[in-house]
Parts: sequence; structure tokens; C-alpha cells
Amino acid sequence: MKKHLLFLILCLMGILTSCSQKHTRYYIGVSQCSDDEWRHKMNHEIVREALFYDGVEVEIRTAKDNNRNQIEDINYFIDRKVDLLIVAPNEAAAVTPVVEKAYGLGIPVVVIDRKILSDRYTAFVGADNCEIGKDVGQYIVNRLGGKGKILEITGLEGSTPAMERHRGLADALKAEPGIEITASVDGAWLQSVAGEKMDSILQDNKDINLVFAQN
Repeated sequence: MKKHLLFLILCLMGILTSCSQKHTRYYIGVSQCSDDEWRHKMNHEIVREALFYDGVEVEIRTAKDNNRNQIEDINYFIDRKVDLLIVAPNEAAAVTPVVEKAYGLGIPVVVIDRKILSDRYTAFVGADNCEIGKDVGQYIVNRLGGKGKILEITGLEGSTPAMERHRGLADALKAEPGIEITASVDGAWLQSVAGEKMDSILQDNKDINLVFAQN
């Protein structure tokens, strides 16, 4: 995904250059939802790629899994009049209005990894999470032979990858009455949270045959 993101950024920078030759510097704002190792690596790749081009400045702000922080971060970038805004939304419903605000003001917006609840953005770079859920569902059917009980540990409940992976899983299991999702709990994309909730669920559900952890 990082390669696709960097290519898209460069294309959009080219559009900005062709639209206004007066600008000698391009300011890219990146609003990250989380502060994990995977996103640190993504941030590093974005900054490193920008170093190959004269007059490009990248500023990254991290919301640390907090919707209010992210809304403030995006408003900060709007006030700074960024030339390009990159957003990895924390929870879709909360962050959608401020992303739409930026887009409505004419700021090119690239949404990455997680979606918002509208199409008011310039481009999306990320996975087909419904398809991922369907693939997992088909694997479960084959693995369990059409019969069994499942524990699903989702990502952050309000994030679109979590919603879409669950939807894909449910769609794949519709035709399998012998397979039941016994429980679905919010793991918040965090190993510590997921582990704690899994331990709690398993104490009361000894007959679970398979665990699907979304991440």
C-alpha cells in the first residue's frame, strides 16, 4: 500500500504544480489515527520520499486513537492551508465531517487505510476489506467442514476496516447454517485489548472451535 500511496502523492503534487507555478513550496499534512509501529514505518516512508523533491514539506500529526484529537489535527492543517491532506481516519462517523470540510475548501484529500462515510475526498488508498472478510469466511467453512462456533475479535468498532471485514465474513457465512458467530468483541486494533477480551470470552464459552482476529 505504501508504494501506491507514494505514487498517488507524487501525481497529486504534479497536478498542484501544473495548476500554480507561483508556489515554490508544497506543504503536505498527514493526519494519522494511531501511533503504532506499522504507522511509524509508513510515516518514515512518506517523509523519506518527500526528501527527493525540492520545496516539499511534510508535517505529521498523530491522534493516538482519539477522534477529538484527530478532528483538531485536521482543522490545524486546514488553518495552515496545506496543499495536500493525507488522512487515516480513526472512527469514520466522527471524522467524516471535518474531512468533508477540508475537501469542500478545495484541499486535495487522500484517505488511506480506513475510509470515511462519504465520497467527498480525492482518492482512497487501501485494501478491499469486504473481500478480506469473505476470504476468511470461506477459509472457516473449509476448515470447520461447515459446522462450528466462532469467536470474532474485531478492530476498532467504528473504523471501516472492522465494519467491512465483519460484513464480508457474515456474507460468506449466510449460506452456512451450521456455523455460528458465538461472540463478536471489539479488540480496538490493540493486542493487549484483544488478548484480555479473548481470555474473558473463553472462560464462558468453552466450546468455541475457531477464533477470527481481524488483526
